[in-house]
Amino acid sequence: MRRWDNFSFLERGVNDPGGEAGKDDFTDGFGQIAAAEAGAIAGPFAGNGGADADPEELKLAGSLMAGARRIYVYAPGPAVALGDLLFYRLSRFGMSVRMMAASGHELLESLAHVQREDVVLLFNFTRLLPETEVILDCVQRVGCSAVMITDREEFRYGAQVEAAFYVSRGEMGEFHSMVTPLLLIEQMILSIGLFNKEKVLSKLEYLGELRARYAGKLPRGKA
Repeated sequence: MRRWDNFSFLERGVNDPGGEAGKDDFTDGFGQIAAAEAGAIAGPFAGNGGADADPEELKLAGSLMAGARRIYVYAPGPAVALGDLLFYRLSRFGMSVRMMAASGHELLESLAHVQREDVVLLFNFTRLLPETEVILDCVQRVGCSAVMITDREEFRYGAQVEAAFYVSRGEMGEFHSMVTPLLLIEQMILSIGLFNKEKVLSKLEYLGELRARYAGKLPRGKA
């Protein structure tokens, strides 16, 4: 299985603020991913019996989110860590990302601001929640795009979304692993980065400059 360490070049580029080595590392990293994107997508998922990631569908999802005015993420329960990772990575890219409330009327506070130019990413694990039904209904009414990640293959079909991905977390009643969903999220982040390559480079370079400027006052690893 191919190691999923593609994002190491992101960190190296930021840790070498303004340095050509960091910039070249980052640019070369994106180039390598672009050149072997199909293999990168198929490799980790091939033969594992638990994931279905169509490269073209992944490109579509990446394109939609890269071009969105704002990305709304619905990540209830065990998916919250995946949502947080997505929020952290895409915010670093300079993208506007909002986490939606997991349940209750607070969810409507986010839905009230969803526009046609936005994309809603939903994690739908184990069962179809009433909140998921509400989100999908609002998405259809507003006319914005939606992407779904689910561990129930039947949920992929019939859902009013532009892209849907099946990821296995184990059999019902058994230990539910998040390894496969995490692999998909990392590849999705990389796909988004490819569509916004210049913007991502600019944001990470500026972050590197800020770290260098304030390193004495805000050392990394300190609270």
